[in-house]
Amino acid sequence: MPRPDRQERAERILDAAARLFAHYGYDKTTVDEIAREAGVSKGAIYLHWPGKEALAEALLYREVRCVIEDFLQRLETDPEGGTIGSIYRHGLQATFANPLVRAVLSSDNRVLGDYLHRLGPDFYRMRFEAARALIERMQAAGLIRRDLSPEVVTYLLTMLGLGLSTAGGLLPAEVRPPPGEVAEALADVVQRALAPEGGGDREAGKRLVRAYVAEVTQRYEELRGLRRDVDDGQPSDSG
Repeated sequence: MPRPDRQERAERILDAAARLFAHYGYDKTTVDEIAREAGVSKGAIYLHWPGKEALAEALLYREVRCVIEDFLQRLETDPEGGTIGSIYRHGLQATFANPLVRAVLSSDNRVLGDYLHRLGPDFYRMRFEAARALIERMQAAGLIRRDLSPEVVTYLLTMLGLGLSTAGGLLPAEVRPPPGEVAEALADVVQRALAPEGGGDREAGKRLVRAYVAEVTQRYEELRGLRRDVDDGQPSDSG
């Protein structure tokens, strides 16, 4: 376990990077500027990460964890939670409440610039495949109509999310309705279009989402561990 003072310093550096990336963008932010914002030396940053890209990866991982926790809390406290409409609504609300995760999902080059390009198409393909796997499980559990292919459902939901984020960046503020109202309306559309008659078993939906999130999180943790082993020149568990 990391020492408390070391962990506190790492969090302070990540907080500083989050503020600067959101305000100036990844490309225009230097490690020196992050160090000044965090009140540490440049060398202190390199004690935690080998460079800005690794720091950005750690920051996004932290922010994704925060979004997931926010999403699960919203879902659990919602009496209607567990339906496809509620899952979509709470996912949108949790995601768009976090500027960095929102920038990744909406391909916002202003915020993440070159780092976003380095993720490449494989990152978005993996996102699509992960979403499709969840859709397939929801169809098997009777939470989504089975007369549509999981690929079509995943693509439609992806289009809605991207359209929401894109419109927010293109349309002037005075014509944009409050994000909460938009999320509610989209959730209603999704529920009416994709849910089977009766809406499905809400508690089964909650259990399915909890299990899926835990499974994906574990897989990602294992992947990060393998990558750290390779970066450190150490043998991985895979031999």
